[in-house]
Amino acid sequence: GISSDGRYLVYLEISPDESCHVNVSDRWNSNSLRNPCPEELGQNIKGWHPSFNSNGRQILWYNPETKKRLMTENSLINY
Repeated sequence: GISSDGRYLVYLEISPDESCHVNVSDRWNSNSLRNPCPEELGQNIKGWHPSFNSNGRQILWYNPETKKRLMTENSLINY
């Protein structure tokens, strides 16, 4: 997902060994972080879709299969 101002980009990365990471990039400052996926996403990681709230400070997660929602902090806000 991309923040409403176009500054931040977030996406899931699932490696061949099934480990999950969240990649967040600040497109204005060319900073990026790769963090492990939040445990709250559970086992069905591929079903989750990340986006940002209106000011880009939180990552909003939504799983359309389970209708579950989750909110985590954008790790680049204080970077």
